[in-house]
Amino acid sequence: MKVLMLVMDAGDCALLREWAADGTLPTIASLLERGLAGETRSVDGFYEGATWPSLYTGTTPAQHGFHFLTQVRPGTYRFESAPPRPAPRPFWEVLSQAGKRVAILDVPLVDVSEGLNGIHMVEWASHDAAFGFRTWPPRLKGEVLARFGAHPAPAACDSIGRSPRDFRRFRDRLVAGVERKCDLTLHYLSAESWDLFVQVFTEGHCAGHQCWHLHDPAHPDHDPAVAAKTGDVLRDVYVAIDRALGRILAAAPADMRVLFLATHRMAHNVGADFLLPGVLERLGVLVKCSAPAGPGAAG
Repeated sequence: MKVLMLVMDAGDCALLREWAADGTLPTIASLLERGLAGETRSVDGFYEGATWPSLYTGTTPAQHGFHFLTQVRPGTYRFESAPPRPAPRPFWEVLSQAGKRVAILDVPLVDVSEGLNGIHMVEWASHDAAFGFRTWPPRLKGEVLARFGAHPAPAACDSIGRSPRDFRRFRDRLVAGVERKCDLTLHYLSAESWDLFVQVFTEGHCAGHQCWHLHDPAHPDHDPAVAAKTGDVLRDVYVAIDRALGRILAAAPADMRVLFLATHRMAHNVGADFLLPGVLERLGVLVKCSAPAGPGAAG
């Protein structure tokens, strides 16, 4: 069985269902109507730094040891970089070793699988950029850049300006990136008959972090005057991804089974753990060294 796996990183399931029901996302609506749908559950107590390695290794954080890009060294209070490759092998390496042809594009938080029976692109576009744009085989990197260029959105997509104009420009770059990623996907999907083809759209993750307050009136930083100037950036990016999914599905070989996955949800950043820095400051045991991040969301 050949599998086409399309993933929307940080695709909020409540928004996907709401906008599928009202016609905003017709492709996802069609998948929900025609396919077998079910709820997924993120790794309890962890953010996406542990979720993705758990997904591609099929193990828990206790087994793969990857919690985030920087994490506390066990038995100490010192931070260290996460291992570039969790010990359990990603599932595509197992398939590759079994002789299957695989194409793995932009799966977050994993280094490139050298020697893969197929192609692997790491961070052509990714919310969590840790390794830089790398490919297997190495010559593929030059081919991608020559044909498609760099992704239009900033590599560190959490570092943007905060004016209405900045948010509109950010939206335009994310939408353009979705469209270019769709073109890239169609090109390599048609290049040969793949046993497994994986593409991850991470643009919704970027939009969710930076623009949730423009979408959600309950967000403490929501400003109706600003939102009126920017529009719902999150919705615009979701629409672009839905349109890209439709193009890819229309071009997919008839013998490929389709798996669509929306990973962990989004929400505005609240919780008791965020009170800890303030408590430590008042106790006189913590001094902030940098300005706090701008409005955003946790995913």
